[in-house]
Amino acid sequence: MLAQFDSANNEINLTKKKTTEVNENMDVGLAWHILKTPSKNNWFWHN
Repeated sequence: MLAQFDSANNEINLTKKKTTEVNENMDVGLAWHILKTPSKNNWFWHN
């Protein structure tokens, strides 16, 4: 889990880069849902 959020790991960071927009509150990356928050501190989750 720590590797997934290591900002120095450029390859893994690509999995959290937006690839599509679900709605105004959520985007999707290659492997993660990106929940957009009013504070701009996005939440990443994977199920």
